[in-house]
Amino acid sequence: MYPDTGSSVRIAHLLSPGPWRTLCGNDVPGLAKQGCSNNCGIFVLMYTLYIVMGAKCDFTEENMPQIRRWWCLLLITNFPMPSEEARMLTRKRRRDEQKLQGVEDASLEKMCSESISSEEGDLETSGVMGKNEQEVLLHDTMKAAKWCRTQSFKGRHSLPDVVKMDKREQKETLEELQQCDDEDRVMELREPFMFSFQLKSDFEAFCTEIMDVKKLKVYVCFEE
Repeated sequence: MYPDTGSSVRIAHLLSPGPWRTLCGNDVPGLAKQGCSNNCGIFVLMYTLYIVMGAKCDFTEENMPQIRRWWCLLLITNFPMPSEEARMLTRKRRRDEQKLQGVEDASLEKMCSESISSEEGDLETSGVMGKNEQEVLLHDTMKAAKWCRTQSFKGRHSLPDVVKMDKREQKETLEELQQCDDEDRVMELREPFMFSFQLKSDFEAFCTEIMDVKKLKVYVCFEE
């Protein structure tokens, strides 16, 4: 499916009168071909990159998941969000202070396991598709946290605050997120669901297992 190029042609004629001929990606020799997918933006980025580099297109539509992640990592690395980063650092500092004061997370594993068991029991009877997006987010976050507890990451990592909440607090947090329609406020309300990693290698390992293999929906960031 291709966009209407009529406006582009009119603008082109205003800037430099023709003759012009409308071309699509499939009309240009050497360009990787896009089928019926929603990867238009990624293809445009890759076309631009390869044209600027003067290189031959050597990617295909099957590579889009990896290429999409690569672009996301570039954006996260080169264009950080100071406000979001500041909030992440504040949460980390609070956790570190609690540990220094002798507040241990001894009950975290038990709470996480109990929550996962309860959520999985509910899902077996009702099915994930019957739950709203926020409830699926909670289930996936708890499941991802349980997986993290079994791993030995190279750097520091922080589990979401929601895994330490009781059922009532989790419900209230979900309801507040579900009812919020302010974009800035939504970003703030997502913080209790955020996984944080010190190293990009740990971040990538997490994304590969949790998002690609297990197909879970979670929020994650890294600090490196």
